[in-house]
Amino acid sequence: MHSGVYEEYWAGPTEYRRIYKSDNLNQTDYATEKGLYRFGDQKWPDRAQLQVRAEIVEPLSYAATLEGAHPRTEVRSFGRYKLQCVLLEKAMVSDPTQYCFELDTFILRYNRGWGWFQTTYNKIVTFQG
Repeated sequence: MHSGVYEEYWAGPTEYRRIYKSDNLNQTDYATEKGLYRFGDQKWPDRAQLQVRAEIVEPLSYAATLEGAHPRTEVRSFGRYKLQCVLLEKAMVSDPTQYCFELDTFILRYNRGWGWFQTTYNKIVTFQG
């Protein structure tokens, strides 16, 4: 099991900064119109580390790839929290892909998707409305 922090900032369509800090990767990528620059570890992030970015930037992208899935909703308890979940069920799958939201909102708080990765979204803040 690994832990770490991922941060991503954009200043324009071709200008960004991505930071990976974990127990086995510490790097910062800067992209500008002139190219990509890397500080820290020179290796590329592994599959799990790339999945971290995907879960943050495009959390619903896996759902778009599912064919023949049937949605079902239910309220689920996560400790003391109750979330409204959309379960995308397919035949022959015992535990479906799930996207769970704060009750009465569109704020994604949990998902289980590709490869059964589970992601929890905490400490959510409003940014520019």
